[in-house]
Amino acid sequence: MLDGFHRYIIEFHSEAGLPLGQVAVEVDFAPALEWTRLAGVRSGRIAFADYDGPVSVVPLWHVTLSRPYVQGFRVQWNSKETGRFFCDFSTGYFKGLVASASTLLVEAGKLEAGDRFIYLITAYPGEPEARPNGEGFAIEDIAPAISVRQSALSRFVHSASVQGCFEPELHPVFIPGRVLAEVTSLTQEAQKIETGGFLIGHLHHDAAAPEVFVEVTAQVPATETVREQSRLRFTSDSWTAARNAILLRHKGEILLGWWHSHPVKYWNCKDCPPEKQKTCALSQGFLSEHDRSLHRTVFFRAWCIAMVVSDVSYGDPTICVFGWNRGILDPRGYHILNSSVAESNIVSVAGLPSGGNDAREA
Repeated sequence: MLDGFHRYIIEFHSEAGLPLGQVAVEVDFAPALEWTRLAGVRSGRIAFADYDGPVSVVPLWHVTLSRPYVQGFRVQWNSKETGRFFCDFSTGYFKGLVASASTLLVEAGKLEAGDRFIYLITAYPGEPEARPNGEGFAIEDIAPAISVRQSALSRFVHSASVQGCFEPELHPVFIPGRVLAEVTSLTQEAQKIETGGFLIGHLHHDAAAPEVFVEVTAQVPATETVREQSRLRFTSDSWTAARNAILLRHKGEILLGWWHSHPVKYWNCKDCPPEKQKTCALSQGFLSEHDRSLHRTVFFRAWCIAMVVSDVSYGDPTICVFGWNRGILDPRGYHILNSSVAESNIVSVAGLPSGGNDAREA
């Protein structure tokens, strides 16, 4: 539930300050809401049982230009029991919208491709409009109870090693070395065709820390997919098979994310010198717009992750993990779990969706 609504408009100006035009945009605040809720739980200010409680989004007016110009927005949680909790977001949250809106100015001849420009964000009070069903994903809400394991974070940290840059602002993610070995092997076996699967496991809560963290326990290869050299598409049967696999394992696991491969060495990159490939963005792992749309639709919960395994020609496949960072999907660090950690008690939190929505590509 989202209280408060404003319409947002991006103003474009040339580097010399000349006005180029305005573009009204529809802002997807859901990832910011998710980030705020998880931040509240991690700080001990929000209980998991109240996770989907009401929040409001309010503009943060620009300190020098004042309204209607904004320098960001605030997601605010209000509770009679715990008081007010909020997270602030900068205009960097709008960066993707700015890039998309600028293409309209290019099409209108007001900008040339590659031109530099200045943009400002404005906000005006308004009412949301009902949207008709569009093309792409048809969403069916599901709300099974989720199992949160009450566990000591220290037990996991002592059995793991850090991979990549660890940011304290992000919740810890633990992935067993054997899972990384499995996705690497499946990527190499698939050769020039993309492959992938689902990451399943447990969500943990250490109330003493306090902290929330993710433990991946297994990967489930995706079946019934449409596999191509530069794209992997899940079908409704793919999601059904994943849920059935979780039920058959009977370990109380949930969907935590997904993974897919990039057969980089079979793309045009195969003709590039190895040294150039090592610094190429394609070799480091990336998410396409299709990937981001899928993740936003199905794995919108702030703790969900995406893994990209890039099969490169200069060495072993590289692995890049993506996660939500203040509502934006970015590469993130993780912990490689080197040994098993004893099972902890499970506390069921009713009414909290386990990973997201079921998604079918129309």
